[in-house]
Amino acid sequence: MVDESLRSTHQSNDAFIPVRIVWELFMKQRQINYVPGSEGILSDLFPGIELPVEDYGVLYHAIEFVLMEWNFQTVAAQISKVIQLYETMIVRWGVMLVGPTGGGKSVILKSLDRALT
Repeated sequence: MVDESLRSTHQSNDAFIPVRIVWELFMKQRQINYVPGSEGILSDLFPGIELPVEDYGVLYHAIEFVLMEWNFQTVAAQISKVIQLYETMIVRWGVMLVGPTGGGKSVILKSLDRALT
């Protein structure tokens, strides 16, 4: 599940790959109900290894543009949810959006679709 860009970026640190796999498969699915301090789990399991922060600058601005084009307010939390959906879709085979009526599920899905095209 680890893509080639991950392998080529971190060839010098072989311990990075298991940490990234644990993050992708275990921690991201719990990211929706984020609990402060959950990063400490990985640092306890793999001391001394830091995960780099992903840069989604281009995607962030594309999502922001789509939301403004559709006359929605650009709220950082909603853009973050779109990016979380994108990250989840990269890792998982099937994804289900659940939530209350009017919670923004369709907007999140459609804005991600439009931002990627």
